[in-house]
Amino acid sequence: FIRAQKDPKTALKKVEYFMELKTTPKYILDSMGHWQKSLKKWLVERSTGKSRSISQQMKQAHKLAEDYGYDAAFVDYLRISSELHEGIQGTSSKSRRATYYRQLGQVYEVLKDAGFWDIPLVYYEACIKELPKSPIAKKCYREVEEEITLGFTGSAGTFIPESEKKHLQKLREMAGL
Repeated sequence: FIRAQKDPKTALKKVEYFMELKTTPKYILDSMGHWQKSLKKWLVERSTGKSRSISQQMKQAHKLAEDYGYDAAFVDYLRISSELHEGIQGTSSKSRRATYYRQLGQVYEVLKDAGFWDIPLVYYEACIKELPKSPIAKKCYREVEEEITLGFTGSAGTFIPESEKKHLQKLREMAGL
C-alpha cells in the first residue's frame, strides 16, 4: 500500500489493525508506532498539497533510523523508493538518473534486512554505468566497494573471491578511480 499503490490511508488502517492485535510482538509494535506517525504525516501532506523534497525525506528517514532503529523508518524509505523509481522513469538526464540510482542504493541499504539483500549493489552499479568517470560514479563505486568488503568479512578476516575482485576492478575503472 505504500510503495506501489501509494495509499497511506489503507496502509494506516492495516498498521492500526495489527497494533490492536494482542498477538503482535512488542518489538514490532514499537516500529509500528513510528510507521503510524509517518503515514499520518503523509496524509497531512496530501491534504495540504505540501510535499517534501526527496532530499528532505531522506534526511528525516535517516534521523528516524538513527534515533529509533532502521525499521522505524521503513514507511519513509518505501515511500522514497517509490518516488525515486518514478524519477528515473521521468527524466532523460543521465546525471539525475545516476543520482536517483545512488539514492535508491542508500534506501535499499536500510531495507535490505526486510528482504532486499543485494538490491543496493544493483543500484550503485547502475549509477556507475549511467554516468561513468563522474563524481557521482566515484561515490557509487565507494558504496559498492564497502558493501562487497563487508559482505566478505567475518571473524577470520576479509576474503574476497577473485571473481568479485575482478568485478570491483572493472567498476573501479568505469568510475574513473
